[in-house]
Amino acid sequence: MVNGQFGTMTVTENADSSITVLWEGFSVAGALVMSHSFTVPAATLASKAPVADTTAPTITSAGTFSTPENQAFTRTATANEAVKWAKGGTDAAIVTLNSSTGVWSVPAQDFETKASVVFTLTAMDAAGNVSAPQTVTVTITDVAETGGFTATGKSVIVDHTTDANTTPTGYSRWSLTNAKTLTPLLLSNGAESGWTGIVTPSNADVRAGGATDGTSTGNNSGVFLDAAMLSTWTAITSKIITVEYSGLDDAKAYDITEFGSRSSTGRSTKWTINGVSIIVDVSSNTSRVALFEKVRPSGGKIIVDFTAGLLASNDTAYHGITKIVEYAL
Repeated sequence: MVNGQFGTMTVTENADSSITVLWEGFSVAGALVMSHSFTVPAATLASKAPVADTTAPTITSAGTFSTPENQAFTRTATANEAVKWAKGGTDAAIVTLNSSTGVWSVPAQDFETKASVVFTLTAMDAAGNVSAPQTVTVTITDVAETGGFTATGKSVIVDHTTDANTTPTGYSRWSLTNAKTLTPLLLSNGAESGWTGIVTPSNADVRAGGATDGTSTGNNSGVFLDAAMLSTWTAITSKIITVEYSGLDDAKAYDITEFGSRSSTGRSTKWTINGVSIIVDVSSNTSRVALFEKVRPSGGKIIVDFTAGLLASNDTAYHGITKIVEYAL
């Protein structure tokens, strides 16, 4: 019942769930001057009643990601309506989540200890409906790391040359004849490195090429100086030639860079160290190299094989320059 200044409204619920509204109006003196009633059917009331929201939200953002190791990763979860967010699953403890905005983050991970982060997200709308859980997988990818290696400052550049050619200052000269297969390797200041090299077989299978078989830039703008790039050793008839470097330190690692050049077309060389092979197109080459990184010696030795590469149109390999750089672990 509602009492007004000049009347009373009474609402009565009937047995059939309809309602009857009675309005009675009174004069200032309090006398009844008007009475009116009407009934609202139950069906009409039901059609006007608010409809409860029972539909769960849907997560619309992706669930699969990839990121390099040692980097934090952040994304924002989204849904088809306004929601609050919750996390769960295997790695939920290491994931941060803003429950209001849906922004989540995975801290930097080390691939060697954790290759993926897996957790779940759920969304809840204002009516309390909860979405199906979404599994989120962040794959951690490996990154080549040089951490832990420090250059010792000890390095040599070996010019595999002919007797007729001049070796640039600071390079270690290795002039090949059948009687000169062993040589001390010199540092850039001319001091002995303590490293030596020997080539096998020491016969006609490996020989010094012509004095200008290689290619030069004319202004020393290539990967090595022109005088060294002009001369080369050659390995003929598809022979595999072995160059052994000894006196190295098993407790250290070494970058080995190999270079060859031939002023022609269709020439390539394959270098192999510890079963890993790199083929380089050496045709008129002044810039392309084979780089073997952080090679560990065994018994103080690193062994390099070279032969004609698969790209070659003939069976001759060209081995012109070797650079060795030492690193402490």
